[in-house]
Amino acid sequence: MELKKLLNVGTTPAAPVEMQQGKQSTETYQQWGHRMAGLSAGSVASLDPHLQIVYTTIKKEQENDAILQDQLQKDIQRKIANENTALAQEKNNLDASNKALKGIKDKISEITERISDLKNSVKKKNSEAIANLAIGLFILIPLTVYLFIFYSSTAYSAFFKEIDYTQALSSHMFDAQAFTNSWSQSWTAGMFIILITFIFMALGFILHQFMQQDGYAKYVKSTSIIIVTFVFDTLLAFMIAKNMYDAESLTMIEERAAYTLSMAFMDVHFWVVIFCGFLAYVIWGLLFGFVMDSYNKLDLNKVERVKLEKQLSKQYRYEKIEEEKNAEIINKITAIEGRIATLETETSTLKRYDTTAILLELNNFFSGWLHYMNAAAKTSNEITNAQNEFNTFINIVK
Repeated sequence: MELKKLLNVGTTPAAPVEMQQGKQSTETYQQWGHRMAGLSAGSVASLDPHLQIVYTTIKKEQENDAILQDQLQKDIQRKIANENTALAQEKNNLDASNKALKGIKDKISEITERISDLKNSVKKKNSEAIANLAIGLFILIPLTVYLFIFYSSTAYSAFFKEIDYTQALSSHMFDAQAFTNSWSQSWTAGMFIILITFIFMALGFILHQFMQQDGYAKYVKSTSIIIVTFVFDTLLAFMIAKNMYDAESLTMIEERAAYTLSMAFMDVHFWVVIFCGFLAYVIWGLLFGFVMDSYNKLDLNKVERVKLEKQLSKQYRYEKIEEEKNAEIINKITAIEGRIATLETETSTLKRYDTTAILLELNNFFSGWLHYMNAAAKTSNEITNAQNEFNTFINIVK
């Protein structure tokens, strides 16, 4: 039996390769690298598999590092606490938004009910509006006739009439024969005189409509209408004053300079025509708006209903804004709850790794490997290839 044992000494199984390749408890990573290089004769082809083993070993060591993993758990719990604080804040915001939304909806219901009651109630006459309407119409109607006569006469005098400078200026601004004379010249002239008066009335109507709009844009639009009207009046006044000047020039022996805009500014005829038309037009536009407002206020129920409908429109806008805010808060809450769920899962699955330490030990391992290659007199080409192999691996694990 003893002889058999002696004969079997040489056949004792060798230690598994894995045990030989594993890091010994007493050696450093540099020593381990030197030993592994020796076992593989410094083969460049063997470097990458050994680096994989080293990388896995370091990660396992760090996974078993209680201090490192305990710090990870503390960080996760701190993040969860922060998320819970944010969640509580967003839930408070959601409660406040829901209360505000309920208040808006209640207001909408209240206004809608009041509008319905006003529609079904007996109409209440507004005596003040009736008086304002009567007075306004009493002034507006003759003023409309005035503007109709003025603009038809001035347009006829500016474009078609043969001016007699000996006639008074008023005969050119208020010509009773403007319509008949224009039609006698041509039907296009007659139509032009009729339609041009409606242009000014239309401008006044548009001015009123612009002033009914909301926002600052109405002032820009209204100012534009007034400027257009003033320019038109200025053109008519200039043409009438020029025609009178030219007619007078024909009777003079000496030749006079052509009529210019600078001369018009010094001509009383020019300014009389402007103000007799433009001032009356502005008054007509304001008075027209006053009459329309008075008409709209004849029914007190309607006045109140219009006011409530404006309030209702605002409440609908507030409701839309609050609903969008509400939806945004809900999305934030959903996102926070998702992050909390992810963090809670990480408490049992996530491991922390110290990348700096991993790279340091990998460098130490490779340093030992290179030490062996240099000692074994490997060629510079083999050493360069080993360095490239190591750099490639490091770039992957970073």
